[in-house]
Amino acid sequence: MQTSRQRDGLWTLHALQGQNIQLHFLDFDVEATYDMVEVRDGAGPNSTLMAVLTGSTGPAHDLFSTSNQMTVWFFTDSGGYGRGFRANFTSGVDLGSPAPCAAAQFQCQMGACIHGNGQCDGVVNCPDGSDEADCEMSSGVVIVAQSP
Repeated sequence: MQTSRQRDGLWTLHALQGQNIQLHFLDFDVEATYDMVEVRDGAGPNSTLMAVLTGSTGPAHDLFSTSNQMTVWFFTDSGGYGRGFRANFTSGVDLGSPAPCAAAQFQCQMGACIHGNGQCDGVVNCPDGSDEADCEMSSGVVIVAQSP
């Protein structure tokens, strides 16, 4: 998938049922603010927005759909332009999903594994704090962030 100047584009990526999609940008350079790329999780304009990209810096990491469809929408104006973008995609089962943790561990929302005793102990052990999310705390308990 690639673009050239002064052309809007719409790509709907499809994978087999039960698979998801990994989108990787090889090159990204569009006119900042006036040209943009939307990446959506699913098909069509009402699907979940995953990223809005503009300028010369693409996403810091690959984008992964949660279903077997992904939409890439390029919007441009008639003014300035950049090189455009080049991207490729692949499909598979559970792409982007972290490997499961061992039985005695807790899996943080971002995928890291911590010791199972670290969940709901009043100390943030996961980088994303998910080990302390949705925990019932008795009054007077203070949650402290633990530096890595």
